[in-house]
Amino acid sequence: MGAGEERKALAEIAGRLCAEFGYSLDREDGSLTPPPGPQHRLLDDLLNPEDQQLIATARRALTQIAAALGDDKPEHGQITRTVRMLIDGAELVMRGELAAGKQVIGVIPSFVYLIALPMIEQDEALELADRASALLEEARE
Repeated sequence: MGAGEERKALAEIAGRLCAEFGYSLDREDGSLTPPPGPQHRLLDDLLNPEDQQLIATARRALTQIAAALGDDKPEHGQITRTVRMLIDGAELVMRGELAAGKQVIGVIPSFVYLIALPMIEQDEALELADRASALLEEARE
């Protein structure tokens, strides 16, 4: 597949995926138009109420960790936007894991690392993720 064919295929795939999830792709500027009605929640129809509560709890926990790490930073506003997007991404991954019948507890340390990274040094973020992993392991016992 040549570069031109690859680009065309990628553009078509993006349009199809957007349409399948209820968004329409504006061909002029590439922006998305959200579907009408209530807020679109990816995979909601595949998750039971218990899974929804688990995701809400995990999201709240990640948000609390981010707030604790970022409160004393002068560039807090920019970090907040970045971390909010990272937490949104983590939520989508958790929804996908649960919809596939997998547990999310195993990916939480990775999310802790991911949200901590914009606010602290890489080594510190890795230590924090390792500590989260150890605490989760203790909770399983």
